[in-house]
Amino acid sequence: MRRIGLTGNIACGKSTAARILTELGYTVLDADLISKKLCEKGQPGYDQIVKAFGFSLLEPSGELDRQKLRDTVFLDANKKIKLEAILHPLILKESTLLMEKAEQSQNSKNALFYEASLIFEAGREKEFEGILLITCATPLQLHRLLKRNPNLSKEMAEKIISSQSSQDDKAKKARWVIENSSDEASFRTKITEWAKKNL
Repeated sequence: MRRIGLTGNIACGKSTAARILTELGYTVLDADLISKKLCEKGQPGYDQIVKAFGFSLLEPSGELDRQKLRDTVFLDANKKIKLEAILHPLILKESTLLMEKAEQSQNSKNALFYEASLIFEAGREKEFEGILLITCATPLQLHRLLKRNPNLSKEMAEKIISSQSSQDDKAKKARWVIENSSDEASFRTKITEWAKKNL
């Protein structure tokens, strides 16, 4: 089974692409869901994060407050590096196991997708036959981010976007690039046609 990485910066449409590919019958593994599971109480990521960042990040239930953790590392580059040093090896191990399991099941088409924001940043691009990058114009990216997060200020949204690796740099490394600056119906057509041509 072919392994393909699916990536893109925030609010560009990576998750929408993953949903469309799933509807087309392909298996898509979501790195964010894997990370979320690893951060649950009793999981290896949880213990290491609490040890590194303290109990102030915990909710009354004892579970990790992921939003508070995101805010903490966003404001401190060193803490972000520390968090990634904890999570990336755990995500690598778990995602590799899940991909192997999916390949053995033979329940989907001939390609398996791994959806993750930080494929290039984590140095994992060589694990895949190629990387499919979803892009969009920055003003539209900002508009989408603010629309789906009404409590987010424009200034903070701009900081989040600017903190990510540039789309141009990622496009130079990706095997395929699909631009998503129109409506979802047009984007669905692009994804469907790309899959017919390349898979």
